[in-house]
Amino acid sequence: MRWRVTLLDNREKEWNLPTNATGQDLFDEVCECLNLLERDYYGLAIWDSQHTKTWLDVSRQIIRQVSGFVFSVKFYPPDPTKITEDITRYLLCLQLRKEILTGRLPCPSDTLPVLGSFILQSEFGQYDPDLLGDAYIRGLYLAPNQKSEDLQRMKELHQTYGSMSAAQADFLFLQNVKQLRMYGTDLHPAKDSDGEDVLLGVCSAGVVVYKEDEIENKFMWPRVLKLSYRRARFLIKTRPLQGDEWTTVFTLSSFRACKRLWKVCVEHHGFFRLSTAEPSRLNFLPWSKFRFHGHTEAESLRASADVTRPAPLFSRRARPNTGTVSVCVSPVHNTSHCSISVSNRLKKRFCTSRSGNTHTHTHTHTHRHPKVKGENIYVRHSMLMLEVLDVVLQHHASIRELKRIFMEAVPEPQPSEWEQHLSIHTSFHLEMELDSKEEVIR
Repeated sequence: MRWRVTLLDNREKEWNLPTNATGQDLFDEVCECLNLLERDYYGLAIWDSQHTKTWLDVSRQIIRQVSGFVFSVKFYPPDPTKITEDITRYLLCLQLRKEILTGRLPCPSDTLPVLGSFILQSEFGQYDPDLLGDAYIRGLYLAPNQKSEDLQRMKELHQTYGSMSAAQADFLFLQNVKQLRMYGTDLHPAKDSDGEDVLLGVCSAGVVVYKEDEIENKFMWPRVLKLSYRRARFLIKTRPLQGDEWTTVFTLSSFRACKRLWKVCVEHHGFFRLSTAEPSRLNFLPWSKFRFHGHTEAESLRASADVTRPAPLFSRRARPNTGTVSVCVSPVHNTSHCSISVSNRLKKRFCTSRSGNTHTHTHTHTHRHPKVKGENIYVRHSMLMLEVLDVVLQHHASIRELKRIFMEAVPEPQPSEWEQHLSIHTSFHLEMELDSKEEVIR
C-alpha cells in the first residue's frame, strides 16, 4: 500500500509498504529519508481538526489506524540546545515557526522581531544590500500579530549579525523560543468542576491548566499519583505537600478526546520522567493495554552524545515574498525517487546502531559536493555555503577567498571501520591459503 506523509517543509512524499507494516516501519522510512538520527523527539500524526491531532501508534499495523500522516515534533525538549546535530535543531525550528505562524504558540510583540531576525539569518545568510535589496522582507508573514514595525526591526537586527552561520542562528532561535510560556505545550480544551472552559496543556513538566490565557493550576509529574479517565471525564490524582490525596476532575467533549488526552499524558510522563522505557507486558485488562513505546529523553541524550558521524549536509532554500518562509530540507547526496519500498531487513534504532551510512531519497537529483573534514561550526557553515560559492566570491572580501580555498581542500579518503574489518579478514584468509599451498608443495 502507498502511504503519504507531509513533511515539516510542506512537501508530500509517498512510501510503498506491505499491508502488514507497522507504524514503526513507516516512521523509520521517513527518518531515513530526512537523514535524521535523533528521531525520538518526532512522530507521525493526523489532524482530526484544526486543534486536535492523533498520534500514530508505532507498535500497531498502519492499516488499522489512519492515513495521511504529518511528520511533526511529538516531544519538545526542555533545553533544545542539548541536541547534537544541526538537522535535528533545524527541523525543530521549522515546527516552532509553524506554531508561531498559526498562533498555537503565542509570541509577545517584543520577542517576535528577535525570533524573526534569526529566521532571516538562517534562511538568507549574511545581509547583503546588493543581493537582497531593501524589499527582501516584503510579504513575509511570521505571526498573526505581526506589524510593519516588526518587519523593520527584524531587518535592522538581521543587518547586525554579520557572517553568523545558519546553524548558529537556529541555536539562538531555540534559546529564545524556549522561554515562551507555552513552548512545547500540547493543548486540549476541557471544562473544570465549575463548568468553565479551560485548556489542559501537557508538557515536559506536567499538566498545566490555562483559564483565559492565564495559568490556573499546575500538576507537576512528581506530584501526580494516577491519571485515569471514565467516559468523558479525565481524573488527576495528586499528592499535595500537606494533607491527603486529592483528585481533580475535568470534562472533555467526548470519550475519544478524553482517551486521546490520557495517551498524551502517559507518553509525556514516560518520555520525560523515566530513565528507561518499561518493557511491554501482555495484559488482558482493557484499561492497561496502552504503554509508552520508544526511548526516553535520558536514553536519547545518552545516544546523542555518542553520535560520531559527520554532520549531514542539507540545503536551505528560502522563498521570499510568498507570505511565509518555506524551506526545503534536501540532503545533497545519494538521492533518488521519493517512492520507497521497505526492505526485508529490520530497521534498527540509532541508539543500538550509530553508523552514519544512511540513504536518503528526494524528488530531485543532486551531485556530491567535496567533503571537508572537521566538526566545528565554521566548517559546517562552509559546507552549507558550497552551493552559493559564486555569490560569496562576488560579494565578500579577500579573507573569505582564502577561507574558501582552505575549506575546499579535500582530505585523502580514509577506509571506514567496515572496510578495515574486511581488509583484516581478507589478509588473514590469504595468509591461510598461502600456508596451505606451501604445505601441499612440500
